[in-house]
Amino acid sequence: MSAHSEVLISGQTGERVTILRVTAIGPEGWFDAEVEVQCDGWRGKFGASFMQGELSRFARELRILHEQLNGGAILAPLEPNLELSVAGDGKGSCSTTTIARSPRESPEHAKFQP
Repeated sequence: MSAHSEVLISGQTGERVTILRVTAIGPEGWFDAEVEVQCDGWRGKFGASFMQGELSRFARELRILHEQLNGGAILAPLEPNLELSVAGDGKGSCSTTTIARSPRESPEHAKFQP
C-alpha cells in the first residue's frame, strides 16, 4: 500500500467512511491516516494511526462476509480513534456500527448505526 492509499466503505444512502493513508509505514509498523465519516447530515474528519496489517485484516474479513453473506468484520485498531463493525444477516443485507473517538485522553465519541 502506497503512502497515499485510500479505503472507502459506503452505504446505499450516502453514508461512508474514508481512510486516506498520509504517511508511509514507520520503523515500528505504524502509519498515519486521515479519516472522514459521513452519516445523514453529519460529517467529521480526524487523524488516526494504524498498525501495519490492521486494515488488511479488516479487508479480508469483509471479503469473507461478502462471499458468505453471514458473519462479520470488525476493525478494532490498537489506537481506538475509529472502530467499524459490519454484520451480515445471511440474506445479503448488512448492519454497520461506526464509532469515531477523540484522542485517548478525551471521552468524546460519536456512534453511528445507519
